[in-house]
Amino acid sequence: MFDNDSFPSQNVTVTLLSPTGATVKTISTTFANGSGFLDPANYCGNYPCSVTTLPATGTYTLLFDPTGADIGSIRTTLCSVPSDQAASVNLGDPPVAVSLNTPGQNSRITFTGVQNHKLSIKMTGGTFSGTVNPFCRIYTVAPGGSVVGSAQNCYAASGFFDIGALPSNGTYTVVTDLGGNTIGGASLQLYDDTDISLAIAADGASHTVTTTVPGQNVLLSFSGTAGQRIFSVVNNISGYTGLNFMFAQLLRGTNQTIVYSVQDGSTFIICSSGPCDSQVLSATDSYSVFLNPNGTDVGSATVTLYTVPADFSSAIDTAGTPVTVTTTTPGQNAQLTFSATTGQSLSFNLTNGTYPAAHCLLNLKRPDGVLVTTGQDCSGASHSFGPFSLTVSGTYTMTIDPQYAATGNVTVAVTAH
Repeated sequence: MFDNDSFPSQNVTVTLLSPTGATVKTISTTFANGSGFLDPANYCGNYPCSVTTLPATGTYTLLFDPTGADIGSIRTTLCSVPSDQAASVNLGDPPVAVSLNTPGQNSRITFTGVQNHKLSIKMTGGTFSGTVNPFCRIYTVAPGGSVVGSAQNCYAASGFFDIGALPSNGTYTVVTDLGGNTIGGASLQLYDDTDISLAIAADGASHTVTTTVPGQNVLLSFSGTAGQRIFSVVNNISGYTGLNFMFAQLLRGTNQTIVYSVQDGSTFIICSSGPCDSQVLSATDSYSVFLNPNGTDVGSATVTLYTVPADFSSAIDTAGTPVTVTTTTPGQNAQLTFSATTGQSLSFNLTNGTYPAAHCLLNLKRPDGVLVTTGQDCSGASHSFGPFSLTVSGTYTMTIDPQYAATGNVTVAVTAH
């Protein structure tokens, strides 16, 4: 370790020489803030694959070569680095205590992996700290030496790392690589978080899915046709903090192209706690509803996928003649059209409603698409709205938009004054 560098450019080439004078290792670096660290790890690409060991017994020399005419001083601390901490586990075993008390020491946890199974790592109790180029990274190294996924930042008190699918069968190594003079420890627990896959149909049947391992996702696959309207409901949630999905996505085809992505599962494809509508499939293909629980959440939920029929549609007069609107499938709306002229005022009367409280919204559009009113509550037994003054002549459209998974009916009468 090098610190208290007083060389003006803070650029010094440091070379480790063997007893015979041969170069063992050279580092040329700018010592930012007057400090630096010669880590004994050699890097293969972007991950540590071996450490530098001294080739012979004898007297070694550190050669310092400042840039140009620089003069100054630098403090040097040498550490004899013990062997990397090693452990072997099965995925799902209790946490491994990583304790690294000498700068430059790493840990290596090996496990037997299965191709296409997924790996996640949960870190707790992190105490890593350092003063010279400190960092902590976690690498997952495949049997052939390649890195699975990307390096994870473990310089924290806790973390959860969703590594991804394993590329082959064999022995994998999770390396905790400390940089600079970082020391400390943490508990690491490794999981096989292979996704739950289930074939379903958009037929209104309910499917309860349960995740038992942190990082585990759910993939519900179905066949879809071009122009098909689908709607999915997630309810009966247990173990999650509300509907705490980070993402709810509709995926298409074997490449799992994202068709639609929803934060917190609250709208459109996944509908549990917000305004909802159906999604129209653009092509005949295989599709999947993908649920990604947040962080280390585990639990269960019921998923129901519907094929949504055409919206209810009817003409209505403005003389107060009632029309009963009925929607039978979650995601289905209703449209009522009528003719009106500039200067008229309209009143709406809703009776015999069966939509649950806060589960129905009414909107009215002018012939040019401009909203006259929006978000009116059409749930419950009865409501009256208006009068609304009209400034455009032509065909108006009233939309009854049930929310969440609501179905039901309501009788509507429109009166012009």
